[in-house]
Amino acid sequence: MAEAHHGADPHGTTQGVSWETANGDHREVYTGFLGLTKWAILFVVIVLIGMALFLV
Repeated sequence: MAEAHHGADPHGTTQGVSWETANGDHREVYTGFLGLTKWAILFVVIVLIGMALFLV
């Protein structure tokens, strides 16, 4: 059986890490993720537009 957990959470609060209090590594990874997502969506949109123009 699992033991009861008492005291402070060693990984921060159970509410998560807010953007204002995130350390540099978290911010860098999150910013990179947002950039990758933005470019991936843009690439997919361009491919779909190309397919609509050239495959019809």
